[in-house]
Amino acid sequence: MAQQTGESGFTHSYLVEEKLCFAKLANEFLRDDADLKEIFPLNPENDDLFHSMETGVALSKLVNIAVENTIDVRALNR
Repeated sequence: MAQQTGESGFTHSYLVEEKLCFAKLANEFLRDDADLKEIFPLNPENDDLFHSMETGVALSKLVNIAVENTIDVRALNR
């Protein structure tokens, strides 16, 4: 298990195996997305996954992959 402390002082724990899996999944689904070309592909061995979700764009796109049209992508601040 690993821990990460954010800039605001919060700490969260996660399983390294889960982080690897989520990073690989995000790479598979978002690697060709034009809006995310500066972020992807993620390196699953470091904290790229966490940093890629900071703006909410990648997370919103993953939500839309899970359930289509949940988030109106026109409203995203890219």
